[in-house]
Amino acid sequence: LAADANAVVVSPATARFSAAAFDSVVRVMVRDHGVDPGRVVLIGHSAGAAQALSLAAQRATQIRAVAAIAGAGAVPASAALPPTLVLGAALDPVIPAPRVRALAQALQRPGRTVEYRELANWGHTLVVGSALPSVFTWLWSEDRVPKARNAP
Repeated sequence: LAADANAVVVSPATARFSAAAFDSVVRVMVRDHGVDPGRVVLIGHSAGAAQALSLAAQRATQIRAVAAIAGAGAVPASAALPPTLVLGAALDPVIPAPRVRALAQALQRPGRTVEYRELANWGHTLVVGSALPSVFTWLWSEDRVPKARNAP
């Protein structure tokens, strides 16, 4: 999926991944891999979803879009957010879809674009493989992140 989107994927451990660490990773990716800093997006699953939302709230002007899969977290009501996709898994016993849906509803505020989708017949872990193709399509849609000229 990343190759098809002409994207570079970084997958850090989320336990101690701070906004300062995010800034460092972006600087390295720009310097060493020619990443366009205006096209940075975040995807997180479970605890990673909470981390992605937190980073998006802290770095809203540096992140084009964020997708949170089968996770929940908290974002200050006053925080700006880039366009946000929240996905719940209907059969998720770990972070049930109603909890994820409630998060999406709580994130919806004036000035924020938040979309919620629920995936039927999926649980907490296996939902990721099912969700990623549509997440990539959503993240890379022209109104969110214009593709590079050489991208497919």
